[in-house]
Amino acid sequence: MIVDVNGLRGDFPLLSSGVVYLDNAATSLKPRAVIEAMREYYEEYTENVHRGMGRLAQRATDEYEGAREAVASLIGAKPDELVFTSGATASVNLVAQGLSWRKGDEIVVTRMEHHSNMLPWVRASRTHGLRLRFVELDEEGRLDFRSLEEALGPRTRLLAITQASNVTGVVNDVKSAARIAHDAGALVLVDGAQSVPHMPVDVRSMGADFLAFSAHKMLGPTGIGGLYVSEGARGEISPPWLGGGIVSDVTGEEYALLEFPHDMEPGTPNIAGAIGFGAAVRYLARLGMDAVLEHESRLTDVALRALRDVDGLRLLGPWRSDRRLGIFSFAIRNHSVDEVAALLSEMSGIEVRSGYHCAQPLHTRYGFRGTTRASLYLYNTEDEVRLLAESLGRISAILGRSGPGRATDAPAHIGGSKD
Repeated sequence: MIVDVNGLRGDFPLLSSGVVYLDNAATSLKPRAVIEAMREYYEEYTENVHRGMGRLAQRATDEYEGAREAVASLIGAKPDELVFTSGATASVNLVAQGLSWRKGDEIVVTRMEHHSNMLPWVRASRTHGLRLRFVELDEEGRLDFRSLEEALGPRTRLLAITQASNVTGVVNDVKSAARIAHDAGALVLVDGAQSVPHMPVDVRSMGADFLAFSAHKMLGPTGIGGLYVSEGARGEISPPWLGGGIVSDVTGEEYALLEFPHDMEPGTPNIAGAIGFGAAVRYLARLGMDAVLEHESRLTDVALRALRDVDGLRLLGPWRSDRRLGIFSFAIRNHSVDEVAALLSEMSGIEVRSGYHCAQPLHTRYGFRGTTRASLYLYNTEDEVRLLAESLGRISAILGRSGPGRATDAPAHIGGSKD
């Protein structure tokens, strides 16, 4: 199956404005099917879910649980293995706060992690007297498996690892990492915020005990996400928050909770968000995740070839498309990454992102004080990718004439050779 880009672009209202949207690693655009599904809930059957006997409540519950089934199916999970959360950040924090830690436990984290898959473990280590150990990266920003094996030990309780970096686009061999971690007796939490939207993901073949991801990066609304918890890891975690909607019996001083995953979702959930999430996943399923990945891989090839010709551009990450997704973080001529992003928007209508992208330790590892980041998705075209490179070429020439801006202090060789 091939993604019909020209055909589907009409499904995304924002694209009709002429904007070139290359900020997909931050959040994706929303198709009309998602917007319509949420509108229907608010206009036609607004009610709370579960326990209501009325027609509207029954429909709301059916749509909510139907969304759970759709999302679980996309990642190869069963519905009762999926918790709805407010996003990947909440999913990671739920595990960090819900695990029954033992003093002296060790947590292993890679240097490429988003702050959302790093700071919760830093806090847990301080709160519970744990040891935090880091896995180092090679010169292209890829995981160093020797460092991983050295970091894991008999006291390792959990390995936290991203499947795809939100800065370099590097795709980790999570299956091998999980196997090594499990051999050491550790649990494995995978950050799938950048992988689930862009490639086929199967939690069982991956070997994850936990998988965190967000709807808004995969055509869905903001404020909703998922946490996969394997049946084997279910006994390791308890609800960190209590309240209404998750109990089967309360006597005053005693209470009994519902079965998983409902015991992890206290209070009124983001019903409209879940319904929109379900619509987004069904949209992706119709396209096929293999087709989505194939389309983006072609765009990544085009982008890497075009970016090679931009004078003064230093890429943070590998120059080979078989080692990455379509995420390109770069600096130009030691100039302000914010200025480059602003000029792309002003000159060409290209929307990108600038800064540390919530991954400051990764930037620090390679000597970058921030980068400008362009990121692709299923509705982007080769013409948009070439426009990005052409625009960066013009900006490089402009900045070269105007003199240096804020330096990135990044050596020219960082990110690997262009050869």
